[in-house]
Amino acid sequence: MTPSHRPASAPLRLPFQVGKDGLQALDGTPLPKLRDGVVGEMLITTADLADKALAERLAAPARYSMLPVGTELLVGLKAVTRDDHLCPTEEGPRPIWLGELAPLWLEEPLDLEVTAALSGRLCACRCSSPALNGRHAVSLNHGFTLLSERYETDRLSHTGNVFKRVFFFDEILHRWLPLEEQRSRVLQLAADEYAALAKQSRSGA
Repeated sequence: MTPSHRPASAPLRLPFQVGKDGLQALDGTPLPKLRDGVVGEMLITTADLADKALAERLAAPARYSMLPVGTELLVGLKAVTRDDHLCPTEEGPRPIWLGELAPLWLEEPLDLEVTAALSGRLCACRCSSPALNGRHAVSLNHGFTLLSERYETDRLSHTGNVFKRVFFFDEILHRWLPLEEQRSRVLQLAADEYAALAKQSRSGA
């Protein structure tokens, strides 16, 4: 008996329009039938929503707390120059990072600004590090740039993805995690709140 094989899964964009019978293809034919339990997303603008009050609430970005003031972060670097401010990666629990680590402290809470499209932008946040000789950064990205300029002297550009190269200590899991883990948690919280808001609007509450 020849075993059955499911077709390979690949992303698929389905353009649609809203007609008198609901969602339909652009030529007026029904959309393809989907399997039960399928989960997807619809990319539209808030101007397309019939409920204008809901559109206004969704259009306004919301601010969510990521980490509190005083949190110690570790910045992953590929250091060319080294000094005593860099953390030895072989001692104690450390992030999974093939390189050096520099401490960075939050002097203000770190927040994430989230839109209805569930895109997250880090808010400005004052940071400091003993490696910066008293100089303060005005944001996490600025702090990364200053540390990169000090230690990664072979780089032409000193920008980087702070969600992947900055680590925080998770007290529950008792290990260091990249900041993108905390961002994912916040975005999931925002998604749940937006879904509850939309459900409330549908119920007419």
